[in-house]
Amino acid sequence: MGFPPQQKIFHLIIFFGYCFCLGRAIDCGGNHVTNIIVVDQQGRGAFKMIQHAIDSIVNNNNQWVKIHINPGKYV
Repeated sequence: MGFPPQQKIFHLIIFFGYCFCLGRAIDCGGNHVTNIIVVDQQGRGAFKMIQHAIDSIVNNNNQWVKIHINPGKYV
């Protein structure tokens, strides 16, 4: 059976068009990190728990914030 050639071409065009739309990158304002939050179990950072660091970021934040997690077992 199969599809007629015109229908195959149509489906390919739709498929690649859809893939192109999904694969587009969005510019979020560059790589400028405005704040770095350090999480360290030994107390050498701003927080000892990862969730507390996440919760410290305001809800309507529109700036890049980096959370640096020092090595350790976080539960």
